[in-house]
Amino acid sequence: MALESGTYINSLNASNPASTDGLGQADDHLRLIKSTVKATLPNLSGAVTADHSELNVLDGYTGNTADLNILSGADTAGVTSTELQYLNGVTSAIQTQIDTINAASGSANDSTVTIQAGTLIGGGGSFTTNQTGASTITLNHDAVSRTNSTSSAAPSAGSTFTVVDQVTSDSYGHITGVNTKTVTMPDPGTSISLTDLSVGSEGSASGNGGLSYNNSTGVFTYTPPTAAGIGALTAHPNISAASSSNNSGNTFIQDITLDSNGHVTALAVGTASGTTTTLGAVGTYAWLGKSSTGTITAGTSYAGSGLKYAGSVSTSIFNDDTAMDIGGSSPSGTWRAMGEADVTSSRYPATLFVRIS
Repeated sequence: MALESGTYINSLNASNPASTDGLGQADDHLRLIKSTVKATLPNLSGAVTADHSELNVLDGYTGNTADLNILSGADTAGVTSTELQYLNGVTSAIQTQIDTINAASGSANDSTVTIQAGTLIGGGGSFTTNQTGASTITLNHDAVSRTNSTSSAAPSAGSTFTVVDQVTSDSYGHITGVNTKTVTMPDPGTSISLTDLSVGSEGSASGNGGLSYNNSTGVFTYTPPTAAGIGALTAHPNISAASSSNNSGNTFIQDITLDSNGHVTALAVGTASGTTTTLGAVGTYAWLGKSSTGTITAGTSYAGSGLKYAGSVSTSIFNDDTAMDIGGSSPSGTWRAMGEADVTSSRYPATLFVRIS
């Protein structure tokens, strides 16, 4: 029995009643429809003649009844939509603005306002106070000519001449100030000229050398440095040199000690004890296999943790299916493959390795 419950129209289920519902339940559906319609439209006491387009005009409206009554009253008074647009942009009371204008200018009249150009200003024009269109009045800065002049002077010692030292302008490029300076030529008797300068005899070597100047005579004097002054060696320093080492057989020089100047100060020798035979030592060989299927490439280095000691289980060492029993332990260090192995099936490859570190 499909029968929903609800208070307003939006609660109704358009799929009800189901086709399988009994006729005896039709009255329940009718009562539900009538109750939701009356609850949704409780104030309708007459016919609603507006169509859906007219009702949709109110879609999105956020005002209230008082707002609609104001517009209705304006329409009744004859205010048009064009006249309402005159209020667009108004931010204060219109009458207050009009009163302010009248108080400031007195009675309005159709007078003409003329803008007269002044000094170094050209252009100008006029407009009326109640004109209906916009007017443009242009003022231009008059062109100002500039005349440059030059002069020269050859003042003697003790004479003076005046020069422009500083010019100040405003942000528009107008010169607002000029500062002048009076220059007095010096007496050459109290100074030296370039021809008075000379280089004197070389001084005695001293320290790290130097260059001096006599401001009374204008003479430059160069003093060369001494060897000690510049840190040069004048004699080979004493060192504790190492004794010579002339070895043979299995005795070799193992360590050489040098000082900061590269001198050999000590030699350490050692004697080779013979071929290393300890299992897994650096330089030893072993049959090792990978603990996973794949290939072993000659010359490639492998970590000992990925290898195991191996032994042959094939009847022919040249058989393609030759494999190794790698059930042994893993060696330490790094090993280099001295051969290659590439087996089929699920067997593990193995070959000869040498430990390199």
